[in-house]
Amino acid sequence: MTTEDVKSNQARVVLVSVLTVSALIFIAQALIGKQEINLGFAKIAILPMLFAVIMGMVLSVNWTKEKVKPWGKLFTEKEEGFCAKMVGYCLLVLGTQYAGMIIPNLSMIMDAGIPLLFQELGNLLPIFIAIPLAAKFGFGRKAIGACSSISREPSIAVIQGRFGTGSPEYVGVLAIYLCGSVIGTLWFSVLGSVAHLSGLHPLALAAGAGVGSGSMLSAASGAMLANLDAEMAKQVMSIAAASNLLSSVLGALSLTFLGLPLAERMYKLCNKEG
Repeated sequence: MTTEDVKSNQARVVLVSVLTVSALIFIAQALIGKQEINLGFAKIAILPMLFAVIMGMVLSVNWTKEKVKPWGKLFTEKEEGFCAKMVGYCLLVLGTQYAGMIIPNLSMIMDAGIPLLFQELGNLLPIFIAIPLAAKFGFGRKAIGACSSISREPSIAVIQGRFGTGSPEYVGVLAIYLCGSVIGTLWFSVLGSVAHLSGLHPLALAAGAGVGSGSMLSAASGAMLANLDAEMAKQVMSIAAASNLLSSVLGALSLTFLGLPLAERMYKLCNKEG
């Protein structure tokens, strides 16, 4: 294959991927828009992003590609791989936007600083539940990677550096990362829609929305804003953005020095009991 053929193939991958994503966003945003499910005691807001995610799932599964032959030939693994890489770059833009919301409300964020710092310890609690279950279902050492954190980008970097690419631990964290990108986004949107029913303050809910994932943050906070006035909405976005940033940074440290050692100890304990 010549250099021109390679460049032409790369241009095709980019063109198909960009046009596909643009079409999904247009359909979700302009044609479908925001929808609501009225449960009587609460209204669950279904954001356009969720429709785009669902449509992307439908278009990407092998069943669709096998049934619709022309689409299977057009949207191959190369296009999927390109779209997956672009997610990270797009989230950088999203992170920059959130960072701009932090500065105007910095004094308020500093006042809430200690709870934001200590919320990271909450990520350690699921280890005591998830690892015994994963060990029971025969996950093996994949359980250590899958159950020691929320499995976002910092977690992948830490586990890849410690155990290596292709290790069972790496496979575990990557699997949960992929599940979180799709199912987690949907779940966080639902949680954000009904969060106000908990009776907790919106700023506390905003802190909980920042778990270190740009897509989950957008889904949860976007759904929460539907029930808030303009001024409170700005504060919620600021706290959520600050919480998300702290979770990303502190999450890597927490996983390295607390999460992984605790997960390995719990895994060994479960195997002894088995």
